[in-house]
Amino acid sequence: MTVRARGARGRAGLTRRQAAFLAGLLPAVERLQQRYGLPASVVLAQAILESNWGQSRLARVAKNLFGIKAVNRHVEAVTLPTVEFDAGSDRPRIVPARFAVYASYEDCLGDYARLLAFAPRYAAARAVARDPFAFAEQLEACGYATDPGYAAKLARLIRRYGLTRFDRKAGIDATDRREET
Repeated sequence: MTVRARGARGRAGLTRRQAAFLAGLLPAVERLQQRYGLPASVVLAQAILESNWGQSRLARVAKNLFGIKAVNRHVEAVTLPTVEFDAGSDRPRIVPARFAVYASYEDCLGDYARLLAFAPRYAAARAVARDPFAFAEQLEACGYATDPGYAAKLARLIRRYGLTRFDRKAGIDATDRREET
């Protein structure tokens, strides 16, 4: 499936830059979707949200689309400020964090997919992977991000840009009733 923009704004309101960003990620995302069963719509929405369409400093400097932390001291890392929420709080705070550095977006996508596919922490999300909206809700519940509005933000991006059209190839249930709300 291709991603196109028409004029200044194209399909689903995409600019040319946004369409190019999605098109650049799509082949790798589709491969990971087939291999690990992760909904492409959620992967793309997370990449959009976490990296600001690839424009964030972390995406530009470290090819890190998802805010993946460098938990191993032997991994190449960059320290940058990030927004975090304390448990039970809706007040953000800015803190420094060590983020993994990748050679390419594809390397980052592979690391992200293996994390979600194999870490016991994300078992509840994997169990509902056929429903991208439930998957997003479970990612938040599993603690993927500290933002208490994370799942809602992903759902808005999925709806706004029609990202479920990329889920159909893997047989993911992209016709979930919440898509139309």
